[in-house]
Amino acid sequence: MKASRAYRILVVDDNRDAADSMAMMLEASGHTVCSVYDGREAAEAFETFQPDAAILDIGLPHVSGYELATQFRQSGHPCALIAISGWGTDRDKEQARRWGFDTHLTKPADPHAVIAMLEGLCDAAFAAHAPAAA
Repeated sequence: MKASRAYRILVVDDNRDAADSMAMMLEASGHTVCSVYDGREAAEAFETFQPDAAILDIGLPHVSGYELATQFRQSGHPCALIAISGWGTDRDKEQARRWGFDTHLTKPADPHAVIAMLEGLCDAAFAAHAPAAA
């Protein structure tokens, strides 16, 4: 399934297999992906890669996904943020929103749902930041 528009996506998960599998799926859909495996690497990658979207595991070593979401929002760089976690109660989803995530997915997430959600969030963000037609 090819994307209608290619986006730059940061994937952060301390489970390397999960991160790499997600990256491969997104790359197969036409996106450019940077995968990292802990919170410190994620903060550095965000600065250099400047993603359109980030898929962040919540329970990361060194810096949590919640803390990363806050840092990313404070940077001023527009980026869709998707939390992905084994924790999936309504309370967990609400907490993710309070920390700045656009949405929350529970592992294991359906790959087609991830792509559709990601593209919807990125398309909306792209439209919101596109210059107005003269």
